[in-house]
Amino acid sequence: MDGRKFGGFDPESLRLQLREEDEGKMQQRIERLQRVRVHKIIPHVWFDFASTECHDLFRDGHYYGCICLSQSVAEGLAKFILERHKCKVGKQGRPIESCKKPATSRGLIKMLKGLKGGVRNGSPMAALSSKCLEAFDRLEGGDRDDFHHLNRSVTSDRVKLEKRAEECVRALYDIESELFEFSVSEGGALIPHQPLYWPDAGKYARVFLRSS
Repeated sequence: MDGRKFGGFDPESLRLQLREEDEGKMQQRIERLQRVRVHKIIPHVWFDFASTECHDLFRDGHYYGCICLSQSVAEGLAKFILERHKCKVGKQGRPIESCKKPATSRGLIKMLKGLKGGVRNGSPMAALSSKCLEAFDRLEGGDRDDFHHLNRSVTSDRVKLEKRAEECVRALYDIESELFEFSVSEGGALIPHQPLYWPDAGKYARVFLRSS
């Protein structure tokens, strides 16, 4: 079989078909891009590519994928935060990264809400802002299991799916813009506002750049 004409289409026909599809969807993609933001620089950690794909999936109108992946990235972010704070779980007090059966999404959010970081006026402060914690709640949204297991209750209404996907992408931005907030020195050096969440802070930081 000639692989260049698999399915009866030669490469040039496929190229033309894809170009027409791209041109037909271009305006919708542009409009969706104008509605959401992406944090421009994050550390180069295991969820950086996945987080970027959430934004791309929304841009391209792949709402089921956007929602599911955004919720998965939120769980990865939650575990990352807890790891950086050296949180222990279970009766044996094991580091969260060593647990074979990690906490559920709701369990992770509960741990985040109890996380302390620093002291103000003699009292422990919450490690995360109320805005950041609320963003985690929005991502879980009560429908995490329905989407990930594709239960019958999941909507097939494109308008509702688009709205939910946009909500998820916006929530990810709220979380990442708090954790990975930064400024740039006059000499062009990256200055993390919360070095705890930048594994290479103080060295030559490995970062992931995003253009849109």
